[in-house]
Amino acid sequence: MLKTMHPYKFFNAVTFVENTLFGSIVDTETTERLYKVHPAQVIGEIKVPLFKVVYSYITNKGNIKKHEKFIFLIQEHEDCFMEIEMKFDDWVKDYNASHPYRAISNVQILEVEPVAKALLRIGD
Repeated sequence: MLKTMHPYKFFNAVTFVENTLFGSIVDTETTERLYKVHPAQVIGEIKVPLFKVVYSYITNKGNIKKHEKFIFLIQEHEDCFMEIEMKFDDWVKDYNASHPYRAISNVQILEVEPVAKALLRIGD
């Protein structure tokens, strides 16, 4: 059974941004306008591919660990692995920056496999 999300809940859960020359800014005007939309006025669904990434790393204490993370992409394409690698590298940098006392090193992606496509219907 496919689940359908009420548009108000979706619009409340996401942030609409507008790209400018200086970066992205939050578009509150669009959000406020969409809060008032009747569910019958919204047609659509979002399909998002989900991938499992198995990776290994060395802890500060020199222990070798193996874990997995799940990564959503906007869409499947021929360069999925490269995009996943970039997102994963960004996550490692952010993790190490915010947890310097638990930094991980020698991080290696061991396996990437598609898990499923998440499907979210919005509206009536």
